[in-house]
Amino acid sequence: MLILALLIACGSEAPPEPVATPAPQVVASTLTSQQKAGRRAFREHCQVCHGLDAAGDGPAAASLEPHPGDLRRSSLAPGKIERIIREGIPDSSMRAFGDELEDEEIAAIAAWLVSLQPRAG
Repeated sequence: MLILALLIACGSEAPPEPVATPAPQVVASTLTSQQKAGRRAFREHCQVCHGLDAAGDGPAAASLEPHPGDLRRSSLAPGKIERIIREGIPDSSMRAFGDELEDEEIAAIAAWLVSLQPRAG
């Protein structure tokens, strides 16, 4: 009888809540030299707002409006990312870095950010 009560009790439980899985992390050994340089430049110039790994959780993020998004979930093309870095985004906290960063650094940051994007299929 006890076994029957346990089976009935176990069957009446609600299914567990799904756990959100983070965006896949890129293994450093799979990065190209350009992507590694981009990661270094990102961490030097961008992490204060965007976070160490581009999750939008940098130390300054909470005070920004709009709040920086999780760039690991982006699907922007490299050219679009480069333009945003170079020109900034009007009416946001994303300022222009075109006078501060070399074109090679901007391209490298874009390449690293693209490596973080979810893969199709």
